Amino acid sequence: MYQVCAEDVTTQTEETDALGSVLDMKNQLIDSVNNAIQLIREKIREVQEESTDYGQQLEDEALNIDQYVYEKIAAAQEKVTSALISKAVDVNVTECADMSESFNQASQEALEEVNTCLRNIIIDASVYFKNIIHSSEALLKKLTSIRDEAILCKSNGWNFYCNNVAAAKGTWAISRKVPSFIADIQKLSLKVSNFFTEMGVCSSAKGVNLVIENASEITKKIRECVKAQKAAADAEKKE
Repeated sequence: MYQVCAEDVTTQTEETDALGSVLDMKNQLIDSVNNAIQLIREKIREVQEESTDYGQQLEDEALNIDQYVYEKIAAAQEKVTSALISKAVDVNVTECADMSESFNQASQEALEEVNTCLRNIIIDASVYFKNIIHSSEALLKKLTSIRDEAILCKSNGWNFYCNNVAAAKGTWAISRKVPSFIADIQKLSLKVSNFFTEMGVCSSAKGVNLVIENASEITKKIRECVKAQKAAADAEKKE
């Protein structure tokens, strides 16, 4: 009888030790997940602040580039227009004016091309920022769910399946998802730098370059056109 009681005591002790070990592991898991949750929350705040700052910087840069391109094209248009007006005194220069109008149309299209390019980058940046915040919030929700599941397991005491599932989920999230998320956050400044680079390319759009390059040639043709029309008009007067 004494032997049976001793064995029972030993078994109970082993079970108590095992349960204590499991609870310790669950506590460690809960603590680890809580730490990860705190980290993600801090990163979410950082990303939200940086996204707002970067978004404003991109908007400002877009305005600067748009103004720069507008001034270049406006100068080219003024050059072409002055060639038409300065020589077109008492002369029908409709044909010459058509060349000027075509140039102005190309200039407007070039501006629209730049605006579209800049606008698309702003949209891409906005979507990128929103996706980072969305993924961080999704990860935060996942970690919270894992923590709550681990707490539930703890309240249920010894449950081999519950314990191992919670531990597996927690380990997976902390060792894989959290580092991956942090790595994505660290790429934010590089990604924003790429957005600025792309904006610089917008200012050198094909249409803009063609307008600037063709301004002198169009101006020359308009002057020749006006000169020819004036000569024709003078000839008619002599007749």
